[in-house]
Amino acid sequence: MRPRRGIAALVIVGLIVVPALAASADGGDMIPTYGASSGYTRAEVNATGGFGSERDSQRRLVMVSGDSSTLNATRLDHWGYIDTAFSGDGTASITRSPLSTGHDAVAIDSQDRVILATSTFDVGAGADLGLVQRFTVVGNPDTSFGPSGLREIPQLPHIEAVETDYSNRVLIAGYGADGFDVARLSSAGVLDPAFGGDGLASADFGAGARAYAVTWDVFQDQVIVGGTGGGATWGPLAVARFNADGSPDTTFGDNGMAVITTPGLVGAVQAVDVDSVGRIVAAGWLSTCPDGDTCPTYSMVWALARFNTNGSPDTTFGGDGLVTIDPAGVQSPQKLTDVDVDYVGTVYFTGSSQAQGVSLLGAVRNDGAPVLGADGWISDAVNGTTAVANSLDAETWERILVSGVVTDGSTVPYTAAYEPVDGPDPGVHIDKPKAVVKRLSGTTGPAWAGVVNTGFVLMWPSKGLVRKGKCRWLTGPGPTFTIVDRPEDGCDPEPYLLKPKGTLTWHYALGGKLRPGHYWAYASVNLLFGAGSTRSREFDVE
Repeated sequence: MRPRRGIAALVIVGLIVVPALAASADGGDMIPTYGASSGYTRAEVNATGGFGSERDSQRRLVMVSGDSSTLNATRLDHWGYIDTAFSGDGTASITRSPLSTGHDAVAIDSQDRVILATSTFDVGAGADLGLVQRFTVVGNPDTSFGPSGLREIPQLPHIEAVETDYSNRVLIAGYGADGFDVARLSSAGVLDPAFGGDGLASADFGAGARAYAVTWDVFQDQVIVGGTGGGATWGPLAVARFNADGSPDTTFGDNGMAVITTPGLVGAVQAVDVDSVGRIVAAGWLSTCPDGDTCPTYSMVWALARFNTNGSPDTTFGGDGLVTIDPAGVQSPQKLTDVDVDYVGTVYFTGSSQAQGVSLLGAVRNDGAPVLGADGWISDAVNGTTAVANSLDAETWERILVSGVVTDGSTVPYTAAYEPVDGPDPGVHIDKPKAVVKRLSGTTGPAWAGVVNTGFVLMWPSKGLVRKGKCRWLTGPGPTFTIVDRPEDGCDPEPYLLKPKGTLTWHYALGGKLRPGHYWAYASVNLLFGAGSTRSREFDVE
């Protein structure tokens, strides 16, 4: 999933240009006005699994499904209906037998061209072979990308994920001879020698390492890859960060590599995203069976990990950088397959749990605390049928689109729309000062959204100064006041903001008593993702 930063551009952040649908307090309700079936749309194409979804600049959604011989890309318009302007009937396909597709097989570039990625077994060569095909905006094979729009990539035989960058180059991640691999194709569909010297780059996590996810950091122009860190079969949750030339980013972790280790447990990252302050959020699974012990074949929990920009675990997320969720409650195969972080740091995710057997959608706050359902997830049978979700797209402020496959006699792809959870409502409070004012204090929040700083200003007005068009602001703990000219729109405290001690609970100590008079106190709070709030209070000193 492409990272989203700020709220500057629709294609990056999903900025809504029509009135947003109201969200319930907890979010997660299906939006009945989306699609043809009271909140969801199903496409009548053959499928045994879902393999990703992506939204284009026109807010159309492409959902991918398929079976062992066909990979389908079906486009829905913004309202959730099949878009027949795409390939004549809404679906474009790759047909090759056999196919082996990763869970994330679709990307969309800045020209709204659809890129599908998969793998096959080349009988003639006796080896696996990566396949990448690009379709034009109307769903025709794009012959400027390769013969019939298709490129064969023997250098990366097992493709698990695909993404594009600002130059419409194609990033594909998977594994081959080196294990934890990523490749970059030019816009013309050939391996780009400006990336790693031959179009390929790898991270050396050790034997058994594999890559399963890729995204592009639009602000840093870096490639983020997630997977498993190696071992006999599986290793720790692992991410790697590469520069634009394919070299490892040595400012990140250990020579561009970072892991979150859980003693004795193994797992894999299946999806990655970058939040608006540059932290990497990785989603996948962990085994609940210590490595080497005798356990049931499937003993897994959902895993969410967050890394700081230097590659260290972000301990503000779940206490140690890791959040685990067990929707099954019993030994069961289950894993997360997609993750998306919205503009206020809410982490949305979706995945599978064999014990549940229905569509699952989850969300946690910026600090990792659950915000959907009792444990961070909800289920929906999609009109009474069995459904398994595999991907999502979080449209900021409006809706969460979940895609997967649904079975009700036949198995077909579907997309359902859900209401998002509420964002933070920043607040600041100023306590009523005591009779002898030696300090002012208050609180800010919410804590889970990440309070960056608080500010404080004290004004000592007088009618004489006001008549002269001047203001008097506290500039130090003396208490020392400065007289300034009054702007046309009032006394602006911004240049005189003082830094109190504390953030969630703050106080500003005065160096002496205030003289008798009427005062006006002003406090502010700024949150990690840009939201802020102010509060003022008047009081008298006798």
